[in-house]
Amino acid sequence: LGNTCYMNTAIQCICSTPMLISYFNSEDKKWVRDINPKSDLKGKLAKTFGSVINRLSIIGSGSSENTVRPQALKSVIARLAPQFGGYRQHDCHELLRFLLDGLHEELNRVKKTP
Repeated sequence: LGNTCYMNTAIQCICSTPMLISYFNSEDKKWVRDINPKSDLKGKLAKTFGSVINRLSIIGSGSSENTVRPQALKSVIARLAPQFGGYRQHDCHELLRFLLDGLHEELNRVKKTP
């Protein structure tokens, strides 16, 4: 994936947030129902992020696989935020803010703002 240690760091930070991880790993996949169809992103970021989190959780539970290559997540992020495209070094904080803001927009249960 090139010079993407900033992305690895952001994903590790998020993986240290138990409520967020349990939300994405819930049996009933509630987060899929929470995707706001009117969001600009149409759930692309949440679906790709959820897939990465699920794969990381499988590895953490003793799977024979021991790596996750988040290429699809990097591609979605680069399409939505071109500054993260390519393989240059970026600030982890900027990516984390973008990722959390994007997830908030896509999973916001408020369908009609006042």
